[in-house]
Amino acid sequence: MPSARFTNVLIANEVVQNIMAGSQFEFVGRPARVQVYSLAEATEDVSIEVFFGQELQLSNSPLNMGAAATLGPTVPDDLIVDDIAAPGDRITIRLTET
Repeated sequence: MPSARFTNVLIANEVVQNIMAGSQFEFVGRPARVQVYSLAEATEDVSIEVFFGQELQLSNSPLNMGAAATLGPTVPDDLIVDDIAAPGDRITIRLTET
């Protein structure tokens, strides 16, 4: 099962429209189970939205916070989305720092 890890540093009021943009995993080639894990530094106030194609999977939710976010999310504790994406769906993960 392929996986990808993305790390972003956000400044105040910054919006990242799609952290998947340009990734080989941005568009789904065949029906696939997609799991999204997330974690933010304890000092950040970040929200996340996740879309598979036009289908909203997670609406503007605060990220889990952890002191060791640089180590990445913990499986299964930091799972935020687990669903099936259809062929051709664009995976969009939008981050907003508030």
